[in-house]
Amino acid sequence: MTEDLQDGWRTAEEKARDIAQARALKEQARQGGLCFEAYLPPGLAEWVLAFVERGVFVDPSEAVFVILGEHKDLEPHADLRQEALKRSIQAAIDDPRPGIPLEEVKERMKKRLAEPRPEPAIWQKQPYGDAALEELKALEAFSTNGMQHADFQIGMEFLTATGRWRVTDIGTRTVIAIKLDQTDPRNYNGPPYSIVENVFDEYDFGGCAPVETVG
Repeated sequence: MTEDLQDGWRTAEEKARDIAQARALKEQARQGGLCFEAYLPPGLAEWVLAFVERGVFVDPSEAVFVILGEHKDLEPHADLRQEALKRSIQAAIDDPRPGIPLEEVKERMKKRLAEPRPEPAIWQKQPYGDAALEELKALEAFSTNGMQHADFQIGMEFLTATGRWRVTDIGTRTVIAIKLDQTDPRNYNGPPYSIVENVFDEYDFGGCAPVETVG
């Protein structure tokens, strides 16, 4: 969210209070993570729930964790972010639907803000089974420790902010893995594999957490 948008709905006092709270929680969050309440507007909420429905994510919390992790990984790459922005703008320009005058947009927004907001859906956390608890423990470890090259073994599975992976090969300084997000288990047969094998190096190991090790 940009500074201009923030200034449009927060007072200076509220902004200062939020900044102070972020500073006060930073050290504790660095050690133990952060829990917070998140509201998703209807379009975004429907998009996230569709992923959960298809089994891509366990629940909305995991979706937020993974998507924020991907955003964090993308943050240093200004060129990629600029390219994504350019494509979004170009897509809007190429949209064949007629444009809406600014005054009409303002009037619609004013009307929508004045209308009573429907009650949001509430996701109920379910008790975790043993397998899910193991993944949560691994995620907790990954958030503080990460892994070293020597920790990887061919066939083992590990977690990153973008999902679950299986090691297919190990190089002198790198690890090769496939992402376990396929609906057809035959895609995991190999080598050779019918899906892309990704390379992880020492810059990636700190964001990895072991799930299981093949002896």
